[in-house]
Amino acid sequence: MELWEIFGSVSSIHPRRQNLSKRFSQYSSYQPSDTRWLSQERCIRAIYREFPDLIITLQQLYEASGDAEAYGLSAVLASFTGIASVVFLCEVLDVLARMNAIMQRKHADFSKLPVILKATTDQLVESQISQLKEKHGITLNTVTCGSTRSRWFSISTIAEYRTQVAIIIDALLEIIKSRFTDKAVEIITAMSIFNPSLLPTEDSLHSYGTEEIKVLAEFYGKEAQVQYAGITYTSPPLLDKDDLLSEWKIFRRAFLLEKKSIWNIKLK
Repeated sequence: MELWEIFGSVSSIHPRRQNLSKRFSQYSSYQPSDTRWLSQERCIRAIYREFPDLIITLQQLYEASGDAEAYGLSAVLASFTGIASVVFLCEVLDVLARMNAIMQRKHADFSKLPVILKATTDQLVESQISQLKEKHGITLNTVTCGSTRSRWFSISTIAEYRTQVAIIIDALLEIIKSRFTDKAVEIITAMSIFNPSLLPTEDSLHSYGTEEIKVLAEFYGKEAQVQYAGITYTSPPLLDKDDLLSEWKIFRRAFLLEKKSIWNIKLK
């Protein structure tokens, strides 16, 4: 966030800083946000794309006005940790952003949730430091106090970084697993029967959603135990299982008729 504050507030402070900030004006549209996950991937992608010029500009900002914050950011970003973090986040956030984008679509098909999760976790497992490995034998230019110097990544540093990457990826996989337990995936997948785009033709409607509605009836039709502040509370069933199964047979036919009616209106 400090980086965005520097380039978002320099326009009226110093003429030279104003000119330099124009080179990074595209950052303003990629400002990271804790409540907009996709913005984090976009801002890291912007930093990765403009990385060399970003370091130089921060150094020039420091030379022009003695901005300690600009110097500190340039030192952090130009360090091995900074470079490695940007490369790693660029790769990993790209994987997570694709999963988020798919699940936030207006017509998301949650029947494909197991496939989406499998693809995401497989990509995270396969995420290595390939980009960094390709570069560790190449001189990377970094900037210190306005002068360019060469930095070589040592094998021990690469090995240490690889260990840290493995720890972070394991933590991400554990978070995904805890958020999407087998039962949660089963429930969310069963909810896909209410997606009108998945409704079959009338010929096969008699069996549509039968197994899924049983899953929902079993989950919502029984008492649930909830713990709060060390006390166990019992939540009564939210619905009657037998009624739900009977009502579904009527509802799915009315659902199909409504879909046909809306479709016909759109065609007109």
